[in-house]
Order: sequence, then structure tokens, then C-alpha cells
Amino acid sequence: MKFRQGREHMMKTEMMLDVNGSKLFVKVFRAHSDKPAIVMDAGYGDYSKAWDRVIDDISKNNNVLIYDRAGLGRSEPSMHPRTSLQMVLELHELLRAGDLQPPYIIVGHSFGGVNARLFATEFENEVCGLILVDSTPEDYKERFLPTMSAEFQDRYNKQFVHEGNWIA
Repeated sequence: MKFRQGREHMMKTEMMLDVNGSKLFVKVFRAHSDKPAIVMDAGYGDYSKAWDRVIDDISKNNNVLIYDRAGLGRSEPSMHPRTSLQMVLELHELLRAGDLQPPYIIVGHSFGGVNARLFATEFENEVCGLILVDSTPEDYKERFLPTMSAEFQDRYNKQFVHEGNWIA
């Protein structure tokens, strides 16, 4: 789909890409820019729609990829465990399948920040920038969780067995 923003021409493509046996929903905005591609990972239980309010401004002059992690939004569930490492490996494969070349600026919101930091560590030669938006701290289980009630801690730990959207 082509649309015009000012003098810029940009292409927006929505597609389903096969990653490890699951079809993942992807939106790629191509601004025909030679700047690093921006890859955005939403918070826990959220998906590409989380970026709706900012995506038009960000994609005016940048190539941007937003997507739905397996089991969220329009993406199919995965047979693989929903660990951050697995999600990062799926994102890496998704970027290759979507033909978005490094270097990347990885943007992570909340739980997506944990994935963003791990992606930057696992694929450090492909990342030139990291933006964390209200990111979950790496030591949240050690610092945050002990301050909460036992009931909260139990519910909190059980939610990570299967990532689902807030409606589910």
C-alpha cells in the first residue's frame, strides 16, 4: 500500500511470515531511507497495535518493522516455549524473512525491553541502537517481586506460562 506524507513516499506492507512453523504478522514501513531499520517490540500481552499512536511519525523518515509475537494479535501460536530467548530467535528469523537488513535500532516497551536487551546481546553486531520505553528491569524478580504480597507473587509467576493478550 502506498501513501503520501508530505513530499515523502512510503510503502507499508502487511504480511504473514513463517517462523519456526508459525505464521507471524508483520508490518514493514519502508521510507526508502539508508538509516538503520527500527524494530519495535511491544510489552507483555500486547502486540503491534501498541505502536498505533506513534508509528506514523516514526515511519515518516525511517524503515520500521512492528510485529505480533507468536500467539498475540494476528500471529499464530508457537509450539516452542515462550521464553525471551525463544522470542528473540524468532524475531531474528523474522527480520531475515522480512528482508530488513541490519543494522537495527531495537525499541522495547515494558517486557519488550527485556527482549530488546537480549536481542542486542545475542546479535550485537547487528544492533546499532537500543531504546527502552518504560522497560521491565532485568532484576525485577529480585527487587520488585519480594515487595508484593504472596498472592500477587503467585499470580505474577503463573502469568508467564503462556503469553496471551489482555482480552484473552
